Amino acid sequence: MKGRNLWKNSFIVVGCILLNILGRYLSDVFGLPLRLDFIGTFVAAYYGNAFTTILCASLGSLFFWPWNPPAPGYAVVSSLLALSARFCVKRGYAGRLSTTVATGFWLGVLRTLLTVPLNLFFLEGHCGNMWGDALYSMLEWRGSRPLLCAFSAEALISLIDMQLCAYFAYAMIHGILSGKKCAKGLLPFLVVCLFLIPGESASAHVSVQMENYVGKIFNSSNFFIIICIIVFAIIITSIEVFIRYRHMSNSYVQ
Repeated sequence: MKGRNLWKNSFIVVGCILLNILGRYLSDVFGLPLRLDFIGTFVAAYYGNAFTTILCASLGSLFFWPWNPPAPGYAVVSSLLALSARFCVKRGYAGRLSTTVATGFWLGVLRTLLTVPLNLFFLEGHCGNMWGDALYSMLEWRGSRPLLCAFSAEALISLIDMQLCAYFAYAMIHGILSGKKCAKGLLPFLVVCLFLIPGESASAHVSVQMENYVGKIFNSSNFFIIICIIVFAIIITSIEVFIRYRHMSNSYVQ
């Protein structure tokens, strides 16, 4: 029995680490405003234990050490996030799509708070993603303080990224890896993937019109206001989801 559990945990760790590496590689190649390096960690939190989850997150971050010298610091952050993800899974938040995505949002908030000090120390506030770095440069050009620039850049990437990672993991767990619900869980997974596939201008070259369009968005004074409104709406929605879930849990206990 112990040998079987050892092989199972080893398979989970190796498979989830490869999933994290593949997600990060694809996001870098296609230039997405995402990292996608936490999907495997969510899966490990569901199928494994706390140790395998932390091991998956930390080794996935350390894999990029040769190309990213501050990787050990970010591995510590990934380990804390992995432990938090495992706690949420144990509480039952991974059983429904709404609570899974809400969990991803709050993990994104936690990731932002833990990563910003490292970004300020190692990367002068930049987050390492060209979309977040563009927002950092825009805010810096407008005279914002480095802390606000770094926090906004990291929040722009982490809040969306962690929710999508949670959704992809949910689709894999309840769709691809489940025989009975395969068709039901696979369809939304494929739909979201279609939206992430870059077009010809993103993979080959960017036209002058697209450059001007992107420049207008990031140089617009309304862009930061729009981001704040979106984040505020997501926070309100997530709070409502958690309140409803807690109310349902209390009603079930009673």
